[in-house]
Amino acid sequence: MKTKEFNKIKPYTYFLIRKTDNMKYHGVRWANKRPATEDLGKTYFTSSKYIKPDFKKNTSNYEIKFVWTFNTINEARLHEQKINQKILKKLGWLNKNAFPAIYNEIPTMLGKKHSIECKKKLSE
Repeated sequence: MKTKEFNKIKPYTYFLIRKTDNMKYHGVRWANKRPATEDLGKTYFTSSKYIKPDFKKNTSNYEIKFVWTFNTINEARLHEQKINQKILKKLGWLNKNAFPAIYNEIPTMLGKKHSIECKKKLSE
């Protein structure tokens, strides 16, 4: 169930809007241990390798908009998937890592870690 209880510890979705060029990013957060308003931009800086370094260094260069909170992780993931499918090919969005993850019912690496052997192969 979608709600707007950003003062509670719940999975949530959000938009980041970069002020310099108005580029947008849509994300979801479910491993939070703080309410959304105390989490994003303070202890969590997105999972996107494309914007995380800049957002972490220059949080004030981004407008943060909290969109929804959810009762379960699956509800939050499904909502993110639905939105990302709509924005995937649109200009003005920074969600470059949304594909093909948005088409997987269960995230391929959810709860998994690469083995030492796999990490070695990847680095080579």
